[in-house]
Amino acid sequence: QSVRQARAKNFKFYLKHFKEISVFKTIPNGACPLSFPIWTNERDALRKRIEDRGVEGLTYWPDYLLPDGAIKKHPNSKWLADSILSIPCHQDLGEEELNYVCQILKECL
Repeated sequence: QSVRQARAKNFKFYLKHFKEISVFKTIPNGACPLSFPIWTNERDALRKRIEDRGVEGLTYWPDYLLPDGAIKKHPNSKWLADSILSIPCHQDLGEEELNYVCQILKECL
């Protein structure tokens, strides 16, 4: 319960700063987010810029991890996978770390 609450709190913190690029505009009650996903047209370049400044960027479903036939069956799946970068919102992040992540992300966007 405490992990869920901390992660939800951190997600909401990011949402205040990045709602316009957030994949999700709200967080459902009871959710325990792994990360805070944002839309970007330059996922890999943005990931490198933030990681060079000490902020981990998470990507999901690179082309080679998609199930066989997924791209053919769902042509937008590759675009979707390549357009989302997630930043950490785990329970061990405090306000200082969250502010740092926000500062770096704003500088790198």
